Amino acid sequence: MITISISLLLILLSSIGYFLSRQFQIKFILLINLLWSAFLIVNRLKLSGLQIDWTFNEQVLISFLIFLPSLLVILLLKISLVNNNSIKSHIDSNFMEPNSNEIKKSIFVLLMLSVSIFIIDFFIYGVPIFQLNAGTDALNNNRLAYRIPILFSWAYYAFLTCLIASCILFFKGILNLKIFILFLFMALLLTTLHFARGFFVTFFCVPLISYFLYSPSTPIIKILRTFLPLLLIFFLFSILGDLRQNLDESFNINDYGKFVIEIPSHLAWIYGYLFINFDNLILCIRDFEIRDAIGYKTIQNISPALIGTITGQEYDGESLFGIQTLPYIGRFNLPTSLGTFGYDFGWFGVYLYSLSSIMLVPIIFSKPIKELSITLKILLVYFSLAFVFITTTNYFFTSRFILFIFALIMFKSLLIIFTKKK
Repeated sequence: MITISISLLLILLSSIGYFLSRQFQIKFILLINLLWSAFLIVNRLKLSGLQIDWTFNEQVLISFLIFLPSLLVILLLKISLVNNNSIKSHIDSNFMEPNSNEIKKSIFVLLMLSVSIFIIDFFIYGVPIFQLNAGTDALNNNRLAYRIPILFSWAYYAFLTCLIASCILFFKGILNLKIFILFLFMALLLTTLHFARGFFVTFFCVPLISYFLYSPSTPIIKILRTFLPLLLIFFLFSILGDLRQNLDESFNINDYGKFVIEIPSHLAWIYGYLFINFDNLILCIRDFEIRDAIGYKTIQNISPALIGTITGQEYDGESLFGIQTLPYIGRFNLPTSLGTFGYDFGWFGVYLYSLSSIMLVPIIFSKPIKELSITLKILLVYFSLAFVFITTTNYFFTSRFILFIFALIMFKSLLIIFTKKK
């Protein structure tokens, strides 16, 4: 009840602050708080028999984990310690702003490059969905294998960059509906061939986030229009989960998660994927308190596949011989974005990471949202994904962020090339 009471209070305070503030940076930070507190409340419903009890101190500390760093950042903004002269990304360097045709050309070139890499990779290593009849282990090992080292992962983030850019153009009325639908079809095709639920959720949350950020509609209209599509995304996510788990045996998510009451399959998957992971974070922090020593999981998890390649370790479908493993309940093994920091440094680590990641918002996006360049608008959607899925995985202190930045830099380079040719 302590967690729920504190979270309800923070939701009230964050909501009031959101409607009173005029700065999009503050609104963005307060939305992160709303999500965190709402997710905590759902977690403490304890629908799964696998979930654990938290001590008084743990309840208080995890409830304020986003709010206190956010409050500090907002205070810094208000007293102008973080202002328009803050450190800015080189991605937003000054040059003649490109027009829509140059942006479209850059999207096309980057898209063709990423699609070419996917085709070559599927030709060399096979298409994961074709392993559907070989059983769960064979499918997962093929789906999660190294593929073309580095290039395959980079192609994914290059495609993500193109998808975000196309969504921004569409919701600004620059890209026509047929091209936009084609992008969504390509995203669906890629996730189907790779049989990747994570890709599916990420790709199809991008249009919703882009609409929420860049559409001229009112906030209420945005919420109403994105609610049902969001439910549909997670409904399809649950269907993919059931399908993948049912390859080898009869599978029931309610039994898998030891849910205390029978709930619909899609709701059980959402609960297990988004909400149950707070318990894993608590276990990671408890593990640190028992060991009282750094576990080096944060560094190791920057790129487990790369480390496995360098050390000659083979992927076994579950972990890289301890590189990627962290304490978790049952078989729900997502530690939130803060799990490795909790495992390595305890509460100090998670609070430091929380402060650092939130601080990036006003530092990088120092201008009003309408004045951001196309590259920073793309980066803002990535940041939104990172905070929406803060309870699942780390989007910042990991190789995925590095690869995304490389893709964004290439997109920026193409823009410069096409702009100079005018």
